[in-house]
Amino acid sequence: MWIVAKTKPNQEFRAKENLKNQGFTSYLPKMNKRKYLRSVWMEFSEIMFPGYIFIKSNVDIHKINYTYGISKLLTDKSTGIPYVIEDSLIAAISKNQNTCKIPKIGDKVEYVKGNTGIIKGVLTSICSRTRVKLLLDFISKKQEVIVPKSDIQKII
Repeated sequence: MWIVAKTKPNQEFRAKENLKNQGFTSYLPKMNKRKYLRSVWMEFSEIMFPGYIFIKSNVDIHKINYTYGISKLLTDKSTGIPYVIEDSLIAAISKNQNTCKIPKIGDKVEYVKGNTGIIKGVLTSICSRTRVKLLLDFISKKQEVIVPKSDIQKII
């Protein structure tokens, strides 16, 4: 069983480290993304649920509220008992965390190559191991293009 804690702004990693130092098992899911920054497309890891961290529930959960980086536990207001998340949901999140970036035929994708910004389209077919065919919408006109597979990312 897992519980959810709200972290202080931008202190998810600090909370994770401090929970680890106290002997708690925590989980902070991340996903890989590409963004156009300073005229270059950069790959980076982004927190999937900013402001929240999952903690494996132990008997000493009262210590969590006093951990640096943690704001509060998410609890039921009427009973004061923390909300519980099943292990199967955490397993599904961790399983899909790495697979969400691989697009399939029919998925909406972004073409992230060049400095023109993000161009959105639909993946129509896979031409080879390294190339795919996209259906793009250019100013109300549909256009099919073949691009390298490494230059697209799935829209989540």
